[in-house]
Amino acid sequence: MDVCDQIFCWIIFLICFVVLIYAFVKLVVCARKGYKGAIVLGALLAIFAPDPIYEKSCRLVRKAKQSIECTDESGDPPLP
Repeated sequence: MDVCDQIFCWIIFLICFVVLIYAFVKLVVCARKGYKGAIVLGALLAIFAPDPIYEKSCRLVRKAKQSIECTDESGDPPLP
C-alpha cells in the first residue's frame, strides 16, 4: 500500500506541475496579445518572484559586515 501511495502522490505532483506550466504559458500568450488581466496578473506574480540582484546585494552586504567585524576584533584585515 505504501508504494501505491507514493506513486499516487508523484502522479498528482506531476499533474499539478503540468497544469501550472500550462497556466503560465497561457498567461504569457495572453499578455503578449495585450489582455489587461494577464498583464496585471503577471505584475502581481512578479512581486512574489525572488530577485537575484537583491539576493546578491544582500550576500555582499553580509560579507562586508563580517569583514568589518573581523577587522575590528583582530585589528588585522581579513584574508581574501
